[in-house]
Amino acid sequence: MPIKKGQRLISEGRVIEPLQDTIVQIPVYEDYVIQKTKSDSNFFDYLRAKAYRRKWTKEIHNIIIKEPSKTIDYMPVLQMKNAEAQYLHYDQAVIRKIKIKKIKVFGATLEDPDRDPPYFLGRLGNRIHIHTRDWVIRRFFLFGEGEKLDPYQIAETERILRAEPYIEDVRINVYPVDSLMDSVDLEIVVKDNWAKGIAVSTANLEDMYLNVWDNNMLGTGQTFDNEYFKDDKILPQSGINGFYNLNNVLGSFVNCRISYEAFGNQSYGIRLWRDFFTQTTRYAGELLYEDKNLYYSRLFNDTLQSWIYYPLRYRQFNTWVGRAFSFSPGIFTTHSNLSYAAGLYYRRFYQRPYVNQQYRYQLHNRTFFLNSITFSSLGHYKSNLIYSYGRTEDIPYGILINYTTGIEYNEFKRRFYHSLSTVMGNNVGQLGFGYINAAIGGFVRQDKWEQSVLKLNLYFFSNLLVAGRYKARNFVNLSFVKGFNRNYDERLNINNFSGVRGYFNDTAMGNKKLTINFESVLFTPIRINDFRVAFFGFVDLAWIDYLHARLLENPMFSGIGVGLRIRNERLVIKTFQLRLVYYPNRQATTLGDLFVVSPEWRFHTPDMNIKSPQIIEYQ
Repeated sequence: MPIKKGQRLISEGRVIEPLQDTIVQIPVYEDYVIQKTKSDSNFFDYLRAKAYRRKWTKEIHNIIIKEPSKTIDYMPVLQMKNAEAQYLHYDQAVIRKIKIKKIKVFGATLEDPDRDPPYFLGRLGNRIHIHTRDWVIRRFFLFGEGEKLDPYQIAETERILRAEPYIEDVRINVYPVDSLMDSVDLEIVVKDNWAKGIAVSTANLEDMYLNVWDNNMLGTGQTFDNEYFKDDKILPQSGINGFYNLNNVLGSFVNCRISYEAFGNQSYGIRLWRDFFTQTTRYAGELLYEDKNLYYSRLFNDTLQSWIYYPLRYRQFNTWVGRAFSFSPGIFTTHSNLSYAAGLYYRRFYQRPYVNQQYRYQLHNRTFFLNSITFSSLGHYKSNLIYSYGRTEDIPYGILINYTTGIEYNEFKRRFYHSLSTVMGNNVGQLGFGYINAAIGGFVRQDKWEQSVLKLNLYFFSNLLVAGRYKARNFVNLSFVKGFNRNYDERLNINNFSGVRGYFNDTAMGNKKLTINFESVLFTPIRINDFRVAFFGFVDLAWIDYLHARLLENPMFSGIGVGLRIRNERLVIKTFQLRLVYYPNRQATTLGDLFVVSPEWRFHTPDMNIKSPQIIEYQ
């Protein structure tokens, strides 16, 4: 890489500012940024050298001229690259030793692990923070000492660790033992989050949702999460709910969750599950039991044309198991697999409002037997400044095709179910990254389709636009949903994140809808004690067939807004968001939160992981 005099090269772990034009060798997998040095630096260096020759001119110089800060404040851009690329050079080398290096939560970065925070609370936090235990980290390793290095397993281990809520970032460094590179040592550099968090959400400064949690109790990776709410618009008007998570039990990648709800609605549940967490995972499954006693369940009453609260009590039992067959090289990525899964889903109501065969399907007593066959070819790119404010992000790409079939034993009827879905994603040249998601499914009874749905979704985010120290990215989401032969009380809406964020209109309900969401995010260099600031603007558009059969003949609902988001990647608190919205066609019967303080985030990458057999949701 040619570097000219007057330029600065910042790469992973080094800063080079040559005195003359030179060439620097940079590995293809290493990220870097080139900056111009200040053109006036030579002049001030010359002035300083002259002034420091005499004591009195030195004192005058120090009074008039302020030395520039030696700290380089920048947001390095991680170029989007295949997660396995940097490890291919060491393929099949024997892993001799594995060392875990844990760096400070505040101040330090993967590029500068010894940096101390410039503020007292950061230094205090580093002193009292309990790092994730070594044995917790090692349970996620997909490799071991004495084994041959597999670039895919190394990259997947890094991704899986990074996905844990108590870890901010991970980097696996490979060091050859000798020049032959047939033996290597691995260094696992782990940077924790500050595991304890608190989040407050309010739309009118009267209602409040308070969430308090610890995602890494005593460094064991266990999670305890509780939420208290007070909201006069719902029943119960206050309450508490929470859960306890035991993650990756004994290194089996089996997770356990115990959940509860009290002081109003009352419920408890326990869930054991194991995901298809990589393309080489062979077995997955779930066991779920829930007992819910909901004194206040909000349901729509068609006779009164309004929302009514009903008591609701039911028990639910779900179980499924899946087996995947992996093959390499994959068709679209390094690994592909073909999986089969079968599940039983049971729900029984003991207290509920009136139901019939065509009314309130969600409250029917029913038992599902579902089977699914899935082809998946999935890989990941690494990048940053997409949904986070600098940490490494793993972006899935590839293809997933799923066919699900089964039988439902309903208290009113027996019928079969069929669905077909696919999701595809990859980079779109110089434009950015795009996904296509399509799904169609429904029930068949007496050779007739019923409660069917068609869903189409296009999702896109642009490449990062860089203007000096400012970076910007654009997001576009287009979604179409249409129901066929649905029950008369099953209707779509465009409320809030179903269409126009912060907008609520219970009269605009129909059988098909089209939503288009635009958002632009500007990542700024503003940094206050590791809190970074980003500004955003958005436009939400939605059509629904609540007046006319032809979709676009109906009025367009829209929301236009701006806001800012503040996030500290060192903390596990959610992104703090301040939002102002204008609704051009707001009606008297609608609600719209014009001013919102919340931790919510709207856009997300489509899920491309293999899931349990399930029906396509109508929403």
